[in-house]
Amino acid sequence: MKFRLVLLILFCLAVLPVHPVHASASLEAPPPRFQRLSVDEGLSNAAVMCILQDRDGFLWFCTQNGLNLYDGYRFTIFRPDPANPYSLQSSIVLAGVETPDGALWFGTDGAGLARYDKATQRFTHYRHDPADPRSLPNNSVWSLFVDSQGALWVGSRGGLSRWDGEGRDFTTYLPNPNDARPLSKWVLRIGEDSTGSLWVGTRYGLNRLDSQTQIFSVFLPDPKNPGAISSEQVWAIYQDSRGTLWFGTRFGGLVRFDPVTESFTAYRHDPANPASISDDTVWDILETPDGMLWLGTEKGGVNRFDPLTGRAEAFRTSPNNPESLSSDDIYRLFQDRSGVLWAGSRNGGLNKLSPVRQRFRLLKAQPGEENGLSTSNISAVWTRGDGVLWIGTQGGGLNKLNRRTGEITVYRADPANPNSLGGDTITAFYQDRADTLWIVTSGGGLSRMDIPSETFTTYRRNPDDPASLPSNFLTSIVPAGQGRFWLGTLGFGLVLFDPFTGKAQTYRHQAAKPASLMDDTINALLADGDRGLWIGTHRGGLDYLDFRSGEFHHALHNPANPRSLSDNTVFSLYRDRQGTLWVGTLSGLNRYDPALPGFRAYHLADGLPNETVYGIREDETGCLWLSTARGLARLDPSSGEVLTYTLEDGLQSNQFNIYSDFRAPDGELFFGGPGGLNAFYPAQLSRNEAPPSIVFTGFSLFNQPAPVGSEVLPQDINTLSEISLPYDQNVFSIEFAALDYQSPAQNRYQYKLEGFDRDWLPAGAHRTATYTNLNPGTYTFLVRASNNDGVWNEKPRAIHITIRPPWWQTRVFYGLTLMGLIGLVLGIIRWRTAEMRRRTRELERAVCERTHELSEANRKLEGEIDERIAVQRELERLVRTDPLTGVFNRGHFFASLDEEFAREQAWERRRYAVILLDVDHFKRVNDQYGHLVGDQALITIADILRKNVRMRDIVARYGGEEFVIYMPETSVGEARAVAERIRRVIEEQTRVLHGFPVTASMGIAVKSSEEEGTRFDEVLQRADTALYTAKHRGRNCVVVYGEAEGEREQN
Repeated sequence: MKFRLVLLILFCLAVLPVHPVHASASLEAPPPRFQRLSVDEGLSNAAVMCILQDRDGFLWFCTQNGLNLYDGYRFTIFRPDPANPYSLQSSIVLAGVETPDGALWFGTDGAGLARYDKATQRFTHYRHDPADPRSLPNNSVWSLFVDSQGALWVGSRGGLSRWDGEGRDFTTYLPNPNDARPLSKWVLRIGEDSTGSLWVGTRYGLNRLDSQTQIFSVFLPDPKNPGAISSEQVWAIYQDSRGTLWFGTRFGGLVRFDPVTESFTAYRHDPANPASISDDTVWDILETPDGMLWLGTEKGGVNRFDPLTGRAEAFRTSPNNPESLSSDDIYRLFQDRSGVLWAGSRNGGLNKLSPVRQRFRLLKAQPGEENGLSTSNISAVWTRGDGVLWIGTQGGGLNKLNRRTGEITVYRADPANPNSLGGDTITAFYQDRADTLWIVTSGGGLSRMDIPSETFTTYRRNPDDPASLPSNFLTSIVPAGQGRFWLGTLGFGLVLFDPFTGKAQTYRHQAAKPASLMDDTINALLADGDRGLWIGTHRGGLDYLDFRSGEFHHALHNPANPRSLSDNTVFSLYRDRQGTLWVGTLSGLNRYDPALPGFRAYHLADGLPNETVYGIREDETGCLWLSTARGLARLDPSSGEVLTYTLEDGLQSNQFNIYSDFRAPDGELFFGGPGGLNAFYPAQLSRNEAPPSIVFTGFSLFNQPAPVGSEVLPQDINTLSEISLPYDQNVFSIEFAALDYQSPAQNRYQYKLEGFDRDWLPAGAHRTATYTNLNPGTYTFLVRASNNDGVWNEKPRAIHITIRPPWWQTRVFYGLTLMGLIGLVLGIIRWRTAEMRRRTRELERAVCERTHELSEANRKLEGEIDERIAVQRELERLVRTDPLTGVFNRGHFFASLDEEFAREQAWERRRYAVILLDVDHFKRVNDQYGHLVGDQALITIADILRKNVRMRDIVARYGGEEFVIYMPETSVGEARAVAERIRRVIEEQTRVLHGFPVTASMGIAVKSSEEEGTRFDEVLQRADTALYTAKHRGRNCVVVYGEAEGEREQN
């Protein structure tokens, strides 16, 4: 099907009778190839007033209808929103700058100054307030500048101002009316030189603020002074890498300042000098790393200016060239960190000049222009390195390019002229002498050109001569010795042609003869010295003609043999410097080495951009360059590495043509296609070695973008380290971008969600990762990217994603569930136990029923016994305890002491203490408050005694309002401490409980271990004596028997 289509196209090509035409073009210094971005590509407005790149790598474009944020793929536009007080308040944005703290400032026309917070995506506005002299002087801000000290300078129609760094105050430098040359209020541009002096361009003069004296100097045009500045309007201020200060002016050209003489030199447009700048209005100045100055002009496009020679080269818009500037009015120039030069126009949007698109020189026909190729559809190339390049086209005849002068001469077929070119579709060249060029055509036979006379002799098929060429549709040519040529044809086999005799020997496919040619359509020929000829056929695989035997040997595709030829359609043949044969087919590249059996095939899986390989050429390093149906590929045979170049790299097209590849003697490579001819030296191709920075550009839940300020995204995603999501919002997408603007379409991505993905997932050029139905937990999303040349960043961008569990999957719920399960198990155990008990009771019931009478009698007996025991115990208690206070009574107290002393064999040597306590004025309490209150007080005191003695101590009511305490193994100090504590508690607690103070006096007697013959009643008598002493001393005190009055510690 493809073959019939090729034939149809070739037969339908018109043969136009045109005489040689001379035109001018060049492959040596082609103009820059710009890419246009305007309203159709998403830019908010075609008038670009300012360009800047923030610290994250985003580009910002200020226009006359909105502010644009650009990530290489998409424009985000900021415009006024009456419903949002934090939105931009003017659509006309004239200037922009980033301060050291990362804040972005934008100057507007009519709404003053706007400060943008990237975290919250909110604008804060600074406007002129007539009542505040420290406010911004005017709401039309034309210029913003951050000096070397980090200060923000604002140029407006109200003068030059400096933001004070905090609040809303500005310091404004106003004109001095007494100054002979006052500072102009309308500030256009602000800049700084290496000394720290500030330069201010205005509509009415150039001003300098000296960094040391803080005094302004004004520079104005002076017709009498040739060293004066050439214009009063200064729109650009720039100091280059050599320290030279340049100014762009309105109507005064480009101006250079000499700081020694403080004079100016102007570079102006001179119509008589093509090397002068193209326009006298210079809006902007930019220096590129090569030291050249780029100038944006009002009517002359962009100029590339050499500051050393003063020569300029202008690049202007061309209506017929979509890769030229979109407008000649270039207002802003900027070079981003990836090396892309941006030219913003006042009426044509953006122009992007990427180094990538300049890699490959391109020669093509320009529609509507006579100066250039006859057509861009290139089919053959040839040069001997003598400065002449022969270019064959499909339907456009022969083009001769003089590479020294850039002149192109076109030769066309003319049926009325027998000395003209045989046909306008050319498939191959061969030049055997300096003055003779052989031209293979498709439909016009074989032409021999006599170069000096520019005449042609054509050999065609003669139906009346069977020894003539079998067809006029030829594809390839290889010298065969003795002045003869091997020619490939379209459908008519292989031809050995002798131009001297005009005789042709034809080799055709013969079905009955296996050793004949396999297919009559030949796409490629390659000589194998004097041994044989390699023949690439269209449907019959690869043939080899052995000159000695005259037989054809075949290499065909065999699906069952992976070492066979990968496809039977062969487009190209090439032998490298190592002698290895390479075969380009419809289904991959094949490497053939006679020392090894069969072929080694390279396919898409090996890195090829496309299976169809049209042309093969080798560079100086041994790498192969392959033209395919989807770009140009560079294969390193030693490593297998493949690099691919596409239309984004400056190729004429991603599609190339068969026959149209060539290598010049000096190593220059040529590849042609439907869009023109590419030429390049492989060693001179630049490579983008800078890994791209990565940012996040969006976050979505269930395919709905999450707005900044929401619960999910409280602020811009690039300022967050973690995103937390509830369990029912676990379907999310993260969008990202590599901020390398050379060729964003060629940036590639890999990502991984740690905690879910095991390995990195290749995403190609796709910039979104989506995850669904993730289990609750904490994950880390990682993304990394490569630039257009496959250079990957080593440190991926990361953000943590937390999926919060539902309440029934929380630890609290698990704990409650566990407790419930334990309770359930315990309940089951209790139920089982109760059930077993119930069954036991049922079994026992039968026994109980039989012995009921006995049990009833026994129960009654036991009841009577229990009652007697209870009565006995109660009697015993009444005998032992005081019925009012519950402590031991006096009788049981002495009985307990007898038992105590009886158990102790050496009780006479035992140490103990006795405390006698008497409630002070107890009769008065009974008389004043009643006996019930007095009883309650005694109960309270008894309770206090129980709580403040030791377990082994014995407390008893001694009689009336007296209590006694026996404390074994107790010293004087210990007994006194306990007594004092009891006295204090009684005084404090009875007041709280009864509303009046109740105190107690205590006497203490201690028997030491040395007093062997002392009886207890003697010790008790001592305590009573001490108690009496306490009463005598004023009550509410503790007295120890035998101590002087001065030893009491508390009254």
